[in-house]
Amino acid sequence: MITILGIAAGTVIFLWIAGERSSDKNSLLSLCAISLVCTLSCGTLGWLVDYQGVAPHYASGYRSGQVTKICQRGWLFKSWEADIALTADDTGKAEIWRCSMDSPETAQRLIRANGTGERLQLQYDRYLIKPLRYDSSYILRDCQTVKP
Repeated sequence: MITILGIAAGTVIFLWIAGERSSDKNSLLSLCAISLVCTLSCGTLGWLVDYQGVAPHYASGYRSGQVTKICQRGWLFKSWEADIALTADDTGKAEIWRCSMDSPETAQRLIRANGTGERLQLQYDRYLIKPLRYDSSYILRDCQTVKP
């Protein structure tokens, strides 16, 4: 979404500059060059935020629970997605917490824990602008086994 907005911003800058410049040939060439640079830089910045997650995270923390599901998703950019059952409340029902990760090592730890039912402590970052390659705004950074 931000990529599209970046390209649109480049186009608006182009149209604004076009209204300011005269219609001679040299001016038109410089206008095209400026517009191309604006569109590419705005589009690239949007791509970095959307797909690569370069937007700063606004929260970090730890949660603990048991893995109930883990899978790999994505067409162009593959990521791992997991569902974690957090501590049950008084009714005995567990809250399901969804998180994403791109580290194969962390994903393998979760796969092993899913088979054994062991409890994990999860370190995560939360992003205000969720990168498009993830299903969740919670990005898992590390996990450790919790000793009973």
